[in-house]
Amino acid sequence: MAYLTKSSEIYKAQDREIQAMLDDMRATVPMGVALRGTAKTNPHRARVKALFQEYGFNPAYETSFWIAFAEGIPFHRRLWAKDHVRSQAQ
Repeated sequence: MAYLTKSSEIYKAQDREIQAMLDDMRATVPMGVALRGTAKTNPHRARVKALFQEYGFNPAYETSFWIAFAEGIPFHRRLWAKDHVRSQAQ
C-alpha cells in the first residue's frame, strides 16, 4: 500500500491539470504560434503563465511546460533541470 499525503494528491491533481492543458494546446495550437513571443504578446503563453502563477510555482516549472510542448513529451516539473544538464554537456 502506497503512502500518500494530502500534498502528494494535490501535486498529482495539479500535474493532471497541467498535462490536460498541454494536450489541449498540442491539439489546437500550432507549435510556431504557441512558442512565439512572450506572455505579454501571446495569449497562449499568457494562459500557461497564469496557471503556474495561480499555483505559486517556480518559473522553472513553466519552462518545463514549454520543453514538454516543444519536444512532444509528457509534462514533468523537473524537465528544466534535465534540459540544463543537456546544454551543459554540449
